[in-house]
Amino acid sequence: MGSIGSHGFSHERELARRLWMLGYAVMRAPASGKRTRFLKYPDLVAIKNSRVLVFEVKTTRSLNNIYIPSRQVEKLLEFAKRACGEAYIAVKIIGSGKWVLVKISDLVKVSESRFKVPAKIISNSSLLEDII
Repeated sequence: MGSIGSHGFSHERELARRLWMLGYAVMRAPASGKRTRFLKYPDLVAIKNSRVLVFEVKTTRSLNNIYIPSRQVEKLLEFAKRACGEAYIAVKIIGSGKWVLVKISDLVKVSESRFKVPAKIISNSSLLEDII
């Protein structure tokens, strides 16, 4: 069995492959997460016809709230701003095969150090195929 980190990487790779098959040029950050404390880039970047999509990737086994450190949201927004891109939280619902894209504007700030993606927002957000 792999580490927790390797499971996250496998989901990032899955999303990258899916976007590639949909015609996007895709790059996964080589050291996303803790090792990029001072760098400002997202988990994935996808580009097609001058459209730039940037993603922070999260997973859930069921429709529960997801909490995201403020630092990750800030990095995502900074990269999107510099790249003139669209920023999303890409949520993989494990077992369903679905990828849901949550708009940054739908996040709820719960403290200075973290945001929440409410379960209701996840269930009402657009699927990957609907956005792209």
